[in-house]
Amino acid sequence: MSNLNSGYIIIIICEGKSEVAYIQELNKYFREKNISINLVSKQADNGSYAAVVKKYKEFKKNNKHGFRMWIWVDRDIYKRNERKNMDKYNKKPDGVPNFCFNIFNFEDFFILHYPKDKVSNYRKLCENKDHFKNPLHSEDYMPLIKKVIEGYNKGSLPNGFEISAKTLNNLFTNNKDLQKELQNDFANELYNIINN
Repeated sequence: MSNLNSGYIIIIICEGKSEVAYIQELNKYFREKNISINLVSKQADNGSYAAVVKKYKEFKKNNKHGFRMWIWVDRDIYKRNERKNMDKYNKKPDGVPNFCFNIFNFEDFFILHYPKDKVSNYRKLCENKDHFKNPLHSEDYMPLIKKVIEGYNKGSLPNGFEISAKTLNNLFTNNKDLQKELQNDFANELYNIINN
């Protein structure tokens, strides 16, 4: 992984505490490896189109330095078109960036940091519940991830987990191996900024 120009800052409007905790761990890794990337997380109230775009506009208005901005949310409510979120997203104005979607929730993204056997176990459990066609709600997918990752809880990272060259390599390899429509947008963007 190569160093970038110093001061490469990206503001990330994200959905919840899990994403914020993840970004903090990622920044720690960048500092330890002298990778000049700083991701600044700004948590929205939730992942709905209205909430994240409101937060995006708030920070864009105060973004005097012109830092890049990403919006990172779960795709589940968009896939289900709850409260017309996908309809709103499909009509978003040009000034709002394309969202970086988790397919379909943070847990689907997080599992990609683990070896292939754990990823495969989790995905089989999800496929048995039809998750990748009709995304499950948290009360249904949380028991599944807990079967594969001991000590996992929403809003934090499991004890002992850390971002490393190995876990990032797992993330990028596992994500690339998925069918295109199931790849994680945030993982793709992260790969691009680290490797370019």
